[in-house]
Amino acid sequence: MSNYTHALLEEVGVNSQYAVIFGGSKLRDIDKDFSSTQGNHVILHLPNLDGKEDVWLECTSKNSPFGFIAGFTDDRDALVVTNNGGIIKHTTSYPAASNTQTTKATVDLNENGDMTAAFEMESAGYQYTFREDLESMSSKERIASYKRRWSYINDLRVDLVEYERDRTQILVKEKLTLATTKYASKSGNMLLFQPVIFNRDTNFPEKSENRLQGFEISRGYNDVDTYAINLPNGFQIDASPEPIIINSEFGNYELKVTKDANGALQVSRNFLIKKGTYSKEQFEEFRNFQIEVAKADKSKVVIIKS
Repeated sequence: MSNYTHALLEEVGVNSQYAVIFGGSKLRDIDKDFSSTQGNHVILHLPNLDGKEDVWLECTSKNSPFGFIAGFTDDRDALVVTNNGGIIKHTTSYPAASNTQTTKATVDLNENGDMTAAFEMESAGYQYTFREDLESMSSKERIASYKRRWSYINDLRVDLVEYERDRTQILVKEKLTLATTKYASKSGNMLLFQPVIFNRDTNFPEKSENRLQGFEISRGYNDVDTYAINLPNGFQIDASPEPIIINSEFGNYELKVTKDANGALQVSRNFLIKKGTYSKEQFEEFRNFQIEVAKADKSKVVIIKS
């Protein structure tokens, strides 16, 4: 497909070059210091397209937007075959600031602890690749995927799903209406619930006491979540978490739960993970960072009927 696309581009006067590469979700460079047959995939390199930046084309995918290669051939050295011999060039990398997932939700709680929500999410950059497959799913399959995503929410009902994939902006937009019974636990005239509803970081690395190797965060990303939670009539906040800020070499986390002028809870969460290569001695520090984030995501709010 790359040879075919190369021939088509040549016919319309667009220069492109055959590029040998290791394709896969794991980043792997062509070894520029050792002459051998390498690579398991081929893409096209379009140097200085329209007198501007280089463009890399994934020719075997029916779905990838033009020039977008995140997830399979991004951020690695490739062997580009030119008329004057082979050269090593690095493919496009996607920084954390462009690998975003932004969610917004308006949530209504009733006095029984039941919840309804209008939810929106936009995914861009590398995180776009996590959501693009939804387009080919049936409505039933999409709903099942959301229930798996939020498996920690019991009795979740997904009533409406709107999905839009913008190949020009490299953006996936999703809109949902959701409902569940007894999201908040009731005790007398009190309700207890977790304000971080739709994007909890529940996983962290297992302890590694005799670690021999360092580790790598191959791609950074940034999640930004904003929820407005409307409380039942007659209820007031009894206890809520203080602002939580966690800064580390590996990333930053911030959670704020405040009350607006109408008495609703405003929840703001910002989680940034940084790309990097780290020593084995730093692994426990990274693990503790992830544990602290998971703990913060489990913070609870208590509201009481006045």
